[in-house]
Amino acid sequence: MAKSGQVIENPRRKARTAFLQTAGDTGGELLELLIEEEPTLALPLLHSHPVEG
Repeated sequence: MAKSGQVIENPRRKARTAFLQTAGDTGGELLELLIEEEPTLALPLLHSHPVEG
C-alpha cells in the first residue's frame, strides 16, 4: 500500500507521482496524488472514482 510522501518515478514517460494523502491517512475517504509529466504529453481528464456498495 502506498504511503504519504512516497514518490514513484516513470522515466519512460518522464512522469513523477507523489502520494499526498492516502486511504490510510484519511480513514479510507481520500487518495490525493500530485502527478507531474512533461508538458508535451496528453494529460488525463479530471475524474473521480465513486465508492460502490
